[in-house]
Amino acid sequence: MFIRTILLTAITVLLLIFLLIKIVPFLLKKKSFPRKTSLIFATFLSLTAVLFFYQSYFFTFDQTNGTRYKGPVESPTGDYTATSYFKEYGGAAGGVHVWVDITFHDHDNKDKTIYLSDAKGMFSLSWKDDATLSIVNKDEFEDTSTLLNVESDIYHDTGLACQSLIIKDEYENCYANES
Repeated sequence: MFIRTILLTAITVLLLIFLLIKIVPFLLKKKSFPRKTSLIFATFLSLTAVLFFYQSYFFTFDQTNGTRYKGPVESPTGDYTATSYFKEYGGAAGGVHVWVDITFHDHDNKDKTIYLSDAKGMFSLSWKDDATLSIVNKDEFEDTSTLLNVESDIYHDTGLACQSLIIKDEYENCYANES
């Protein structure tokens, strides 16, 4: 989804440049206004705006086809199980997403993602008490480690989950990377 947004934005910028080039003769009163180019630009600008709005306010933790990374790690009383997964993105110049799913054993083994970030060099999961999970995800340049109450907290490194209209009822506290 992110790659499509970048591609659509790049096309929109190129169309803007093309439109500006076509408008110069109009401004010099030598040609008629470039209506087709303006319409195409407006269409791509609208699509780009809709896509940015959609990604910002309709974000979900839809992580699929990930590879199990660490875990499962069962909570001290056995009510929850934490499992982390990773998935590469972006090809050679990309990176790796890591996320943590919690299985709620007292709610029909329902899974809920509570953490999503870019993977760092050091990653670990450990329980501080029955409902508090410590997630260590850091390297020498950045630390996105956090303590989360699995019932009420979520973490998303870019903060998209914090402004999502879809998942706002699933948490009380949302944390994002502050750097």
